[in-house]
Amino acid sequence: MAGELDILRAIGRGHPTRRFTARLDGRDKELSAVTWDEIQVAVQATMLEIAEPISHLINKGLIDSSREYPSLIGKLAGKKPITYFWITKNGEATLNSISDQQKPADDADDNDLIVEVDDKMLELGFILSKYGTAVALLSRQSGYSAAETASHLALATIARDIREEPNNLDMTLAIANQAREMLQVLKRFVDDGDMRADFFKNDGLALVKISTPGPEQHEWLNRVLSDEIVARDRVANHEINYGLPS
Repeated sequence: MAGELDILRAIGRGHPTRRFTARLDGRDKELSAVTWDEIQVAVQATMLEIAEPISHLINKGLIDSSREYPSLIGKLAGKKPITYFWITKNGEATLNSISDQQKPADDADDNDLIVEVDDKMLELGFILSKYGTAVALLSRQSGYSAAETASHLALATIARDIREEPNNLDMTLAIANQAREMLQVLKRFVDDGDMRADFFKNDGLALVKISTPGPEQHEWLNRVLSDEIVARDRVANHEINYGLPS
């Protein structure tokens, strides 16, 4: 279960690209804020598990929050309010006071984390989108390897392609061929120690199921895209266009 310090660190890292404008001390300020979903991914915990620690952090003045409400058109489209969290000066001071021995061992530069994912994505035949870069960074900061992150994002990209064009026969054949090649690359990731065997087992099964037309395909597409963060927007594009969306 994620502790308050883990959550404070996750909120302190903020979002790598998006900025949220909040009214602080009578002035508008752009903040690197994160949402409930993003905190859950960062600390690998459920909403119920992080709700109480977040409440404590707010009461201690270490983090703050605000809600962004959709426009009238957004409401009609079914959009819901989004709560954003950011670290306060007191929260930053708390993190700065923690000794180096207490900080996470993996303190690599964010850019290095992304470059590693980029390389693995290229081996699988994909290029990260701008949104995918942000999701990849969240995944790496949560402890997933570059190969595991790339596998997850590639899988989500294929699932999105199939869902967007379910009756495209050329695309279906291209994806089936690509899936076979991807399985070989994922197996190599495991052999090289870049991916845990259970990840290969789970992602490999999902890859076969979503790339094979049949009664189970729709169910597995829903499973892969049940992750709201990867399903929210396109996380990657195909390096070579085999008649697939770009």
